[in-house]
Order: sequence, then structure tokens, then C-alpha cells
Amino acid sequence: MTSFTQYFTDGGNFMWPILGIFFIGLGFVVERLLFLWNGFRFDEKFASKVADEVSSKGLEAGIQTCSEGMGPVPNLCLSALERSDHGPEEAEKSLDNSGMIEMASMEKNMTWISFCIATAPMLGFLGTVVGMIAAFNDIKMANDISPAV
Repeated sequence: MTSFTQYFTDGGNFMWPILGIFFIGLGFVVERLLFLWNGFRFDEKFASKVADEVSSKGLEAGIQTCSEGMGPVPNLCLSALERSDHGPEEAEKSLDNSGMIEMASMEKNMTWISFCIATAPMLGFLGTVVGMIAAFNDIKMANDISPAV
């Protein structure tokens, strides 16, 4: 049974950039997972809690609770509450704008992850092509077509 290190060594010099891209992509994926994990600690229960606070203690208590939270849900609730004194249409517009900002925040670094996903296979294909050229060159030099060459 061949080990991973043997496969890595047999892969040639193109394995090192592929490994580097793997670690870079993994770093961005871990960063996004931590961001999402921290952001979604506040969910629908948080929004219900804010709605209960606003109805029982007033608008300022709800704004204070949202200010203490971190993530998309508290930010969306805060933007709606801050503009609620201007009417429901204005609060809805503010909620739409904040939703777009939160989506952009969640999609941050996704282009780097896509870049790593696209680049690593291309380097692998390039390594395969270089390996095939070297194999055909070895066959030409040996002037013999056999599996041993």
C-alpha cells in the first residue's frame, strides 16, 4: 500500500503549489465558517425577544438589546427599529438596505475560495501534461515502447 507522502513525491514539483493553494483556501473557508457560526448565534428567538422587549419596555430597550448583539439578525433588527419612527415604509426600506449589506458581509472572501477551487485543478492538469511530455520524451530516448520505460 502506497502512502500519501509517496503519492505526493510521485506527483512532482506541481504538488507544492497545489498544497499551498489548499492551505490558503482552507484558511478562507475556516474564516467564513467562524464568521457564520458567530453570526448565527442570534436567530429567530433573538428577534422574538427584541419584539417582546419593544412591546413591553419600549423602543429604546429594543434598540439597546440589538446594539449588544453581533451578527446579521441583530443588525437587521437594529436598522428596522432605528427607522421605525419614520413609518413602516421607511423601516422596510432600511431593512432592505441592511439586508443587502449583511449579504455582502456574508459573501466576503468567497471570490478567494472560488479562485482556489479553480486554480488547484488547473495546476494538477498542468502537472499531468508535463508528466506526459516527460514520459513521451523518455520513450523517445529509449527508442522502445514498453511499460518499463
